[in-house]
Amino acid sequence: MKKDLNYYIGWLATILVGVIITPIYFILISTIRIGSVLIEIIWDTITFMPKAVYEYERASLKSYWEKEKERLFKDIKKD
Repeated sequence: MKKDLNYYIGWLATILVGVIITPIYFILISTIRIGSVLIEIIWDTITFMPKAVYEYERASLKSYWEKEKERLFKDIKKD
């Protein structure tokens, strides 16, 4: 079989993509995903956690549950 220029260009392109370009894409995609997860964790810690702690502390109060109980019973009596 006679190997012409197209054969060598294809072989070189395959090696180039498989050995050089694919690992670069892997590193870029992994870095972006890790960065987005870290940003999301930090964002949730800053914005969501203080609200969650406040709601937890409020829900642990007896007066809160008594008000909720009264509100639910008013809704039931209306029906």
